[in-house]
Amino acid sequence: MLSFDFKCPYTLLSGYLDYAIDNAFGNDKYETHGVTLKLQRRGDSFLNIDGNIIFINTIADIEVYKSVGLFSSEIKGVIDINLAIEYDISTNFRITTKSEILNHKWIEKPTLEIGILNMPVESLVELALKHYEGIITAKMDGVVRDNIDLKSIINAQLSTMKANLNEKSFHGIKLNVNPTMLVLEKPIYKDNIIHLAGGVVVDTAIAKTSNLIEAPLTFKWTQQLEKDSLILTSFELDEPFLLEMVESQIGNQEVGGKPLQISHSNIAILENKVEFKSTLLSPIRAGLKFNASPIYVEAKQELILQDINVEITPESFLYKLSAPLVNKFIENKLEGIFPLKIKSLIDEKILKQIPEIMELEHINLTPVVKSINLSKLSFKEGKVIGIVRIENPHFTIVMQEQRAVLA
Repeated sequence: MLSFDFKCPYTLLSGYLDYAIDNAFGNDKYETHGVTLKLQRRGDSFLNIDGNIIFINTIADIEVYKSVGLFSSEIKGVIDINLAIEYDISTNFRITTKSEILNHKWIEKPTLEIGILNMPVESLVELALKHYEGIITAKMDGVVRDNIDLKSIINAQLSTMKANLNEKSFHGIKLNVNPTMLVLEKPIYKDNIIHLAGGVVVDTAIAKTSNLIEAPLTFKWTQQLEKDSLILTSFELDEPFLLEMVESQIGNQEVGGKPLQISHSNIAILENKVEFKSTLLSPIRAGLKFNASPIYVEAKQELILQDINVEITPESFLYKLSAPLVNKFIENKLEGIFPLKIKSLIDEKILKQIPEIMELEHINLTPVVKSINLSKLSFKEGKVIGIVRIENPHFTIVMQEQRAVLA
């Protein structure tokens, strides 16, 4: 599992909720018991989160229209309303909510002025509010249901992350990732920041092209994530890939001040044995062949070569004098490379290449990986297979300060 800590400024959520409140209050006038009223949010709402319940405090202006006999009057009041939204997320990322008006108190009580009389209409307004309470909360739930497509939001961010991964490759080999499940703890609200601890269950493979089976992303809640996480990813390297690696190493060498040039090379991976054949063009013209038995020592994270055998077959008598020198150079070079420190190679080529921060649209990601180890490596007919062990991969995800506005 790939774990993460998600930090989101409360303004993002409050923007969505204020939009829901505005649509619930709307431009409609509610009429009951001879009183017509209209609600209008005043300023930003305040929120708090406790598990799967969001508590909202909002202040609203109330316009009240009341007919009394031949007279009619419009009065105004200000009310402080406390709401609660209980929410849940299904396995397919469908958000369901149940909104409720918990209580309210008057900041400015409505009164009806007729001549020198001030007639309190608070009780009538209370009846109207109570009558339309269910309609208001149902509208809020409908706005959330119809306007927040959580699955699309998450898939868009995951697609961006996967695209960034695809840009990182080593001789065409890259880490292919297929997220299958998102797991979340209940959110914590502190210091105007919403904190979410979660993890993404992923299928992974190291290859030139992904052969992972795409599956719909699912969701589940958890009481507490495991402290340690682990990803095991397999890889399979074919003979052309290894040939490219060998040729790139040989092409950078010199013997006696002359470049070591080869052509018409091929490599054969046998059971626990590797055989390389090529034609030397420089510093001499000759046939080149070497074979060895590779052995991976997991405890030391080292690849060693045993039974190294190098054969140089000069094309003519003129090159025979130089053949032993080239032969010895290649043997020494192999002995200098091996045992190959796999752990050092991984740290240098992979861990140090992980960016300190990744900037996506409105999001900053800080990746951390405790360690990457090669837990298995074996040589089979025509291929090299292995398993990479990635310990405690973790992202800190910070949403940039913004206020969500839905239209």
